Amino acid sequence: MSRRSLPYLLAGMTGIISGVYIFRPVMEEAVTAQQTSEAMDHMKRAPASPGPPALAPSSLPPSDPHQAPPASQSK
Repeated sequence: MSRRSLPYLLAGMTGIISGVYIFRPVMEEAVTAQQTSEAMDHMKRAPASPGPPALAPSSLPPSDPHQAPPASQSK
């Protein structure tokens, strides 16, 4: 190794090491954000799992026992 190239090699290595040190957190945050975004997109595109059937409000019992039934059922 020549004495003339030593300062350039040290400067280059210092730049690479400091660049990794400075930008690693930013890159990790960007990767995490991208993975989260991809997971959310996948969840939006996935078919919804079938849940229990929805009941019409008229088929549900009144929540208050003293509440009158709906007018359509009063006959």
